[in-house]
This record gives sequence, structure tokens and C-alpha cells, in this order.
Amino acid sequence: MILQLCTHHTHIYKKKRLLFQTKTTTMPAKTAVSKAAAPKKAAAPKKAAAPQKAAAPKKTAAPKKAAAPQKAAVAKKAVREAPQKGVKKAAKKGAPAAMTKVVKVTKRKAYTRPQFRRPHTYRRPSIPKPSNNMSAIPNKWDAFRVIRYPLTTDKAMKKIEENNTLTFIVDSHANKTEIKKAMRKLYQVKAVKVNTLIRPDGLKKAYIRLSASYDALETANKMGLL
Repeated sequence: MILQLCTHHTHIYKKKRLLFQTKTTTMPAKTAVSKAAAPKKAAAPKKAAAPQKAAAPKKTAAPKKAAAPQKAAVAKKAVREAPQKGVKKAAKKGAPAAMTKVVKVTKRKAYTRPQFRRPHTYRRPSIPKPSNNMSAIPNKWDAFRVIRYPLTTDKAMKKIEENNTLTFIVDSHANKTEIKKAMRKLYQVKAVKVNTLIRPDGLKKAYIRLSASYDALETANKMGLL
């Protein structure tokens, strides 16, 4: 069985080899025939030469300008360059100023306490309004306020005749020195001694003894008591 397969394969191999050999021998002849059979292409006709352009007429030389305009151009150029030179000089001068620019240093107050007080500003003073309260009116303390009125009782008359003493109702806040001064101012007499007491009704009574040079009866007559 194995031998049959081997012989079969060798037979197939031989056939293939023969076919390959025949192909290789026939191929160059075909190519040669095909090359010989192909006709050559006809040469393309050359393009007709373009007609040459007419020669351009040469430009005539322009007449030279006079020397005066050239001088004017030079003057204009000098005028243009002059401000530029000035600008460059100004820039050079300004350069060191820009380099030495002073930086302003602001000083601030150093606070060493936690409290911070605002600066005192203007405050308009208050205008006092007139008060309707009678206690706000200033008290006028004078001689007429100290001595109010004299007494004309029997005991008071007896004191005038025997002790040269006058009896008055005075202000409850008045003291003895103020009573003496008020007597001197009102009746032009000198008081030697003053005794005071508060009556049960709340009024203050004063016994005023005059000096020996003044008579109590005459003073009472001037006052209109007798």
C-alpha cells in the first residue's frame, strides 16, 4: 500500500516537472513575437515656432533735474533729522531721571494698645432752652428777702420799751450775720445782738437788740409801728 502511494506521488511530480519545463521554453518566443508585432508609434508633429515679439522701443533717457531741487531735498532731509536728534537727546537726558525715581515712604503710627480712639471732631454746643420750672430761676437773696416784716404784739412792744429790742419775722434760711447786715442796710441802725427761734407754725422769729446810740422807739416810729 505504501509503495503504491509513493509511486503515485512520484508520477505526479514528474508530470508537474514536465509542464514547468515546457512553459519556460515557450515563454521567450511569445514575448519576442509580441515585441516584433507591435508597430512603432508615429512621431508627433513639432509645434510651429511662435512669431517673435516685436522689439520694444527703447526708453529715451529722462532729462536730468536741475541742481536746485537736489539742494531742496537735502534741506528737507536735514529738517526731518533735526527733531529726531533733539528727541534722542531728550530721551538720553530723561533716562537718568527715570532711573533715580524717588519712592515715597509713608509713616504710619504704631499702636501699642488694644484701645483705638477716633480723633476729636467739631461738635456744635447745645443751645439751652428756656425752662418753665420755677426752681430753675435763680433766687435773689437780698436784704428784703432776709427781713420779711416786723411784729407788733404786746410782748414785742414791751421789748421795745424795756430792752431796746425790735422783733421781726425773717427768712427761715437767714443766719444772724445776714440779719445784722440787712438791718444796717434797711434802717441804718447797728444791731448788737440777735436771738432767733422757730415758731410752731414754722416761721423764724428774730429778736434784734440795738446799740445804745440808737433808740428802738424812734426806729419803730420811722417804721410806722406806733
